[in-house]
Amino acid sequence: MHKALFREIENGMDNAVLPEISRLELSSLVLKTLGFLEKSGLEQESGLLLNWLTSPDLGRFRNAIKLLRDLSAVEEDNSRAVLSVFGRKLLKWPAEPLQAALLEEAGEKNAGRVMCAVLAVWECQDFEKAENVLEAARDFIESPDSRVWHRDVKNTFDSLSIIAGHKAGTKSVGKDENGVVAGCFLKFFRHRFAVKEAGASTFIFSNKTTAVLAGRKGEKELPVAIIALDVLETAGSGQARRNVITAYIPISIDWIMEEFKDLCLERRICRWDPDKKAVLSETEVSFEGLPLKTKPAKNASSAEAEELLAEKCLSGEINLLDDLINTWLSRLSVLLKAFPEKNTGPLSSEDWRLIYSELCKGKSSVSELSSEKLLSEIKNYCGLETDALLEKNCPEKIILPSGKKGKIIYPENGVPETVSPYMRFHRHEGPFHSLRQQDKGYF
Repeated sequence: MHKALFREIENGMDNAVLPEISRLELSSLVLKTLGFLEKSGLEQESGLLLNWLTSPDLGRFRNAIKLLRDLSAVEEDNSRAVLSVFGRKLLKWPAEPLQAALLEEAGEKNAGRVMCAVLAVWECQDFEKAENVLEAARDFIESPDSRVWHRDVKNTFDSLSIIAGHKAGTKSVGKDENGVVAGCFLKFFRHRFAVKEAGASTFIFSNKTTAVLAGRKGEKELPVAIIALDVLETAGSGQARRNVITAYIPISIDWIMEEFKDLCLERRICRWDPDKKAVLSETEVSFEGLPLKTKPAKNASSAEAEELLAEKCLSGEINLLDDLINTWLSRLSVLLKAFPEKNTGPLSSEDWRLIYSELCKGKSSVSELSSEKLLSEIKNYCGLETDALLEKNCPEKIILPSGKKGKIIYPENGVPETVSPYMRFHRHEGPFHSLRQQDKGYF
């Protein structure tokens, strides 16, 4: 049985491993190919630059060209892709174009040494839980013996530092360097930008994907905004799939709003505050479609607040239905059953929506609402004629022979009953039969 199973799997496998050119990301290959053509003086032979032994996928090739254009490493010359000045600088780095762009950009802003350390730690160090790579890189530069570093971290850092021309003597890291490194990552890795969701430990990306920091569940001191460097998808027996961040760069919200203020958008929002039980009107500042900060709005939008408050009432989160309202609705139900010719049924969801909309006009909090106001709105919506019929045919109380009033209970299913002690004593407790088809008079 096992041999047959393995043979079936073996027969279903490809005869050979697919060539790397059809499996790997092509931006580095395209960059080096353009550099080779420029240096050798050869002409581009096709849209794929060369006649490859195994041609790469055209769509993936175009995506690689687009990435290089976004990095300003490639420009157009007579409808052909050629290297830009910045693209030629990237060729000296033994790294992928994105990482090379980080090194070149940071070097031009006098923060190349820190960026070399960041990339060395990111590429070579194993982390037990989500790690702030920028902080780890500072530890490596200032105290290389403070933790057990993988030997490749030092080798990679030394190699990159030699190319960048940095001296190994300085062991301090300035705040300006940290800001430059964070800015470089935000410039080239903007698609990895994520913001912590309010009241949760999850981070959300601009494409609405969510992820958590590995091994940091339950921690209170989490960064508000990050660049997620490594994102892994995990799953297990009986566990749902989830995305886990193992390495990140923290980003200051205030720094983003200052450095990228032209890309930060402001809009008015209304949100429900469950603690204050009120609708708050705020101005939200967002970046890449993700909220960064909110502040109270000077001129609140009453229409949005009214609509949100009405929705909370309609969903039942705000419950204003007391015994008095429920009794009135039960009386209405009995009345409608007794008078089918009115062609009116119980209040529908759309009816309740209109009632709550009227109730919430000009209001924004639960403290401004009350059951008495809701009952008044219900009566106004149903009309004076319906209220008069209720008082005549389905009264809340009945006058007893003693002249006192006895309360009437209107069950959801069944006929009305009285709970008067006098009528119990005289064995008159029980259902009334006044609202029959042949007798629609007063109880």
